[in-house]
Amino acid sequence: MTFVRAILRAVVGLLLACGFALAPSCGGGGGDVLRLLVARFSPDEPAPGPNTVSMQPGTSPNDVFEVRIMVTGVDDFFGAAFRVAYPSASVRFLSADTGDSFLCDAPVDCSDPNQVQFIVNSASSPGEVLVAATRVQNQAGTVPGVDVSESRELLSLTFQATREIASPGQPLSFAPRLEVRDSAQPAPGNEIPVTWEGGTVTASR
Repeated sequence: MTFVRAILRAVVGLLLACGFALAPSCGGGGGDVLRLLVARFSPDEPAPGPNTVSMQPGTSPNDVFEVRIMVTGVDDFFGAAFRVAYPSASVRFLSADTGDSFLCDAPVDCSDPNQVQFIVNSASSPGEVLVAATRVQNQAGTVPGVDVSESRELLSLTFQATREIASPGQPLSFAPRLEVRDSAQPAPGNEIPVTWEGGTVTASR
């Protein structure tokens, strides 16, 4: 028997004896089962009022959690620029999703960067995600904004908890500078005053 075959046979035997690592007596675990880390995001304002941009919970599979950036009661919403601050010692940023953004409502085409632009940058500053989400105005100034009445999603951000975070949790917040613009041109002078609401994340096993 070659050395490689001997090693393979030993590994197979160990897996069979341990029930593919599911038996509590194998591996010296003493019956302990490693529990998965489960993260939860809680909004500061779960029922936002008019003229509000808020963070709301999305899906949350185990240690990964989604934060939906929601807009409530804002007329002629054309675009926004903001920063999201997160606790980088216990949370990492994974990705952004713009597939459900109301900025993609007709008459614009979200697949055309000359009509709608989403910029998400997490590399320039640890613990911050820089976001710009906007329609692009044409020379005639005829591209409309979106009248948002009930809460609608601007985009979503997905994070992952990397360690336990005890209650009351750690904040995810909007960090200055923050702005929302309407469709009027040219800027400045077309800023819409809104209230910005963040939230907190906890993680436990």
